[in-house]
Amino acid sequence: MENWSYSKHYVDSAIKQAYSMLKSWRRGYLKGERRREKPVIRKRFVRIKETLYTYKDGKIKVSVKPHEEYLVFDISKAWFLKRAKGELGELILGEKYLTVTLGSKRTRRKLRAR
Repeated sequence: MENWSYSKHYVDSAIKQAYSMLKSWRRGYLKGERRREKPVIRKRFVRIKETLYTYKDGKIKVSVKPHEEYLVFDISKAWFLKRAKGELGELILGEKYLTVTLGSKRTRRKLRAR
């Protein structure tokens, strides 16, 4: 972590996702549904916790490097904002898309903005 200049929350997200993949693979392996080969990441993505972004005036500002570098997504004209009720949840940032989870904390609906 000494030379890590990005937001520290991304490390937590990566560990959580890797653990989830291994747990799922192990469960399938013990049932005989998976082979012995290790699981491989097919699509690169990152889960962005609620503490790493702000939403204001139809724009989502995601922290990449604290107080230095940000990604800004303008979703003010997105189709789902008029229908959405509740608040933004966790974001999933892929190579070509941003998935925004909406709704109350109990139920989240996933809507994909390209």
